[in-house]
Amino acid sequence: MTERTRNGLQGLRDNNNGLTLVELLVAVLLLSFVMFGVVTVLQSTFRGYSFVQSETSASTQAQASARAFTAGVRNASHLEVTDTLVRSEHASTGECMTWRIAGDNLYGSIDGGETLLASGVSGSFEGATPQGSPSIPGATLNLAVDTRRQGPVDITTTVFPRYQSEESSPCVSD
Repeated sequence: MTERTRNGLQGLRDNNNGLTLVELLVAVLLLSFVMFGVVTVLQSTFRGYSFVQSETSASTQAQASARAFTAGVRNASHLEVTDTLVRSEHASTGECMTWRIAGDNLYGSIDGGETLLASGVSGSFEGATPQGSPSIPGATLNLAVDTRRQGPVDITTTVFPRYQSEESSPCVSD
């Protein structure tokens, strides 16, 4: 071997600017472990977000329906309650209001224009009377909203009208 070749090989050994194949494989393996951990955490986060969003959406929908029901019955002058239907007449506007449970849906209507208030619900209506005053009819709404994840979200509200009219109503069969 010549002196020049020997010096050239020595120069290659002293060059530490690159990575060996073993170092590169170790770096790729470590990066793979880190990426696996990051992906696992992200998947868990997205699952948790989906769960919370489903629960929140179902609960919000049912609470909004219960608020509309409460406001309608509280402002009623006449009230009729069955297991699946509540009819009332608004005390100041005279509008006929109806809440109806059919299948897995809760519907509401004012003067005939029916709107879907909540879907994926099971429930019922019940007549109610306040203690000491059996002459004032009220209504109870029992809802169980399916969240498709955990158990249902249960909402129960009982409300009594503020006004009572002695006159007959075209909205309610007395």
